[in-house]
Amino acid sequence: MKPHILIYNALFVFLAVSVNAQPKLIIRGDDAGSARSANMAIIQNYEKGILKTTEVMVPCPWFYEAAKLMQQHPGLDVGVHLTITSEWDGYKWKPLTHCPSICDSEGNFLANTWGGQSGNSLQYANINLTEVEAELRAQVETAIKLIPQISHISEHMVFGSLSPELRNLVKKLASEYNLLFEDDLITQMGVRKMIVNQSEDYKMLRKNFIQSIDTLPAEGIWIWIDHPAINGFETQGMKLADNVKNVANDRNNIYRLLNDRKVKRRISNKKIELISYDYFLKK
Repeated sequence: MKPHILIYNALFVFLAVSVNAQPKLIIRGDDAGSARSANMAIIQNYEKGILKTTEVMVPCPWFYEAAKLMQQHPGLDVGVHLTITSEWDGYKWKPLTHCPSICDSEGNFLANTWGGQSGNSLQYANINLTEVEAELRAQVETAIKLIPQISHISEHMVFGSLSPELRNLVKKLASEYNLLFEDDLITQMGVRKMIVNQSEDYKMLRKNFIQSIDTLPAEGIWIWIDHPAINGFETQGMKLADNVKNVANDRNNIYRLLNDRKVKRRISNKKIELISYDYFLKK
């Protein structure tokens, strides 16, 4: 083949790829099961909005309702949000198994991964890995038993950052149960995090989100994670010990954002493909 024909062919391929290229985006709503307001928000964001993936917290009080809702919505991609902390002040959950090394004197999970102080933080705990493995296995197996579409696992409050042993334990469980581990999306599959500047003002939050959408490159896979929940007495009682953030307002804003018609229109106009974790399982 003549050189100029090779150049034309290469140019044609380049243009075809450029024209067809479109960013892919995972919108993930975390903490299903932690509260009924979270369950309702996540399902409505899936039915009417742009949410395709959620994470479920098995030890939490509203897990069984979350599992039932997920059975009724088989297209909703679900991950097990492995949980060994209970961060809210005055609202706690306990493990499924006996694991005193990561619990407080009342039998609740400790509040923090990092920081805090001795007695309420995993950072200062003498963690028994055998206990943790039994607890995490119980969470995975309970989720798989009740939710057929489980595709991946992740760490609530990034507890695997405490030690290589904890992170390797999560990786081992992901491999054993044939699930994706969320960190592998970043480290091995080239998925990048979409950054959105937070704001307590809804209109500013929407503006920031749309700006982030507008600046996504034409190619690549991106992920954005937040915590939708409907404002009410339940979320108004969810406070951290420092009581700085308005949790109810912040999470309600995320719920509104994921259903917002202006946001949906911009995603459609930008030809952004909304995907979930099962995209990688199908490849």
